[in-house]
Amino acid sequence: MEEDQKNPILKEGFLVKRGHVVHNWKARWFVLYPDQLLYYKYDGGKRDSCQRGRIMLTDCKISCPFLEYDNRPLVFKLQTKSSAEYFLEACSREERDQWAADIGAAVEKLRPADSPTPSQSKTTGHRSLQLHSVSLK
Repeated sequence: MEEDQKNPILKEGFLVKRGHVVHNWKARWFVLYPDQLLYYKYDGGKRDSCQRGRIMLTDCKISCPFLEYDNRPLVFKLQTKSSAEYFLEACSREERDQWAADIGAAVEKLRPADSPTPSQSKTTGHRSLQLHSVSLK
């Protein structure tokens, strides 16, 4: 997918995604744009040209880390405004946190200036924190 001036690529890279129907985990190549997150089949170290899915970021909620998978501590969850849930796993905590921050920043930029900022949950250990804004620098 080529970047254009109107819709620049903000980030791209490899994540593992849990399937919606069969709850298996598959490697996918993700491309973050200002308003959406696209993903592609990832095979043999390269991205397939066929898009596998699209996550619209308007009013998306992010849970990072998502600790309901005991054996997968590097997972974060995206929930769309239509309540679809996406479980994504990174290779490290730093990478997981950076993806969540970058997606969160894109979500914030889509929010109208006069609308209240909904809180995003962030759990660390046994404490629960509320993120009210995420900046990308």
